[in-house]
Amino acid sequence: MPSSHTPVPERPEPLLSVRDLRVRFRAKGCGGGGVVEAVRGVSFSLQTGKILAVVGGSGSGKSVTALALGRLLPPVPECFVSGSICYDGRDVTGLSSGELRRLRGREIAYIFQEPCAALNPAYSIGFQIGESLRIHSPGAGNLKERITQLLEEVGIQNAANRLGAYPHELSGGQAQRVMIAMALCCSPRLLVADEPTTALDATVQRQILDLLARLRMQHKMAILLITHNFGVVSGLADEVAVMADGRIVEHGPVARVLGQPEHATTRTLLAAIPRMRARPGLRQEAISSSQVQPVSRR
Repeated sequence: MPSSHTPVPERPEPLLSVRDLRVRFRAKGCGGGGVVEAVRGVSFSLQTGKILAVVGGSGSGKSVTALALGRLLPPVPECFVSGSICYDGRDVTGLSSGELRRLRGREIAYIFQEPCAALNPAYSIGFQIGESLRIHSPGAGNLKERITQLLEEVGIQNAANRLGAYPHELSGGQAQRVMIAMALCCSPRLLVADEPTTALDATVQRQILDLLARLRMQHKMAILLITHNFGVVSGLADEVAVMADGRIVEHGPVARVLGQPEHATTRTLLAAIPRMRARPGLRQEAISSSQVQPVSRR
């Protein structure tokens, strides 16, 4: 007799799976024996085509977590990394130098905060985008055409005539778009965007976030969005993980976490979002380390 139960489709394996990630730095001025634990047992996963926002204040460990994914942190003995970082079935912590070079840029791409500091002031933007293509996609065809196409895709106007421009000739929004073009040039499957709207005005912030949302759909990328501002999360991310004191203290779907925050860190960060009409007497509370107890919202 056939079963009446409808089979439940299996959830696909995550593109990125992080388990018990810990990052410790050797502290200077402590007699050589002191260590600072910046990330303390962080775990999360990210599916292809999804956006996970990691939100936290300065010093919460979110950027260190992002850098650890591509093994961009200093080597031992300055930095100690433990735990599991599994990308597309491969353990990133066990890859050789050559395998890492092929992974970075081609599979996992980064957009760093403060693009004017990340871009090299001595080279034109066309040269800097082309460098990634020459390394990872030497057979990409007409290099100038491909670079122009990338700049057009991220919304740089008159792109063909901007290839020779230098970073100091760009506005903050234009520089961020160039960084996004550099990240996209090899069609990565995972984009790590570390504070991509820092130091941009509200209008340009919205344009950059809309651009990331469109590119996610167009390229079917997974995006790990690092931010301290809950205002950039709503309407963009699928899930949000809140970090404090090196730990994830609350994690779940965006609508649930934003609508019913349970952790003090989440509530404080939400209260920091600028509003047209602030309530009289509203005070922002400090976050103490004793309050850092994880809250699961799955």
